Amino acid sequence: MDEAIVKLLESRRTKQEQIKKWYLKGAYQDNGLMFCWEDGRSIHPRVFLRHFKMLLLKAGITKNLRFHDMRHTFATLAIESGVPIKTVQGMLGRQNIQTTLGIYAHVTAKMRTEAAKIMTGHISKHLPKMISNQ
Repeated sequence: MDEAIVKLLESRRTKQEQIKKWYLKGAYQDNGLMFCWEDGRSIHPRVFLRHFKMLLLKAGITKNLRFHDMRHTFATLAIESGVPIKTVQGMLGRQNIQTTLGIYAHVTAKMRTEAAKIMTGHISKHLPKMISNQ
């Protein structure tokens, strides 16, 4: 994880520890959760989804996305950016690389353009030889 994210999570954990010790004393329900209500109870998925949708709107994303769609987006952007597929597979926690490739890796317009450039480069190298042999 990026250092800024680690610091943000550490700050969250510190605040949680303070709440546990001082604000709610013995009433805190420690379920080992990072994101929960102030008393430690888990957040209902519907409530989480509502907050997720509000964050999407604030970010200017109006497409109806599910939280799980971020997993697909992560995999695709990582592969598109050149992250090795085995690394992406490990980050997704997948045992089978075929699952990573078949389900989570989607071909983007940028990938198609880059592939076309690469193939054009290969063809261009051999084109003079092909023309002179005719």
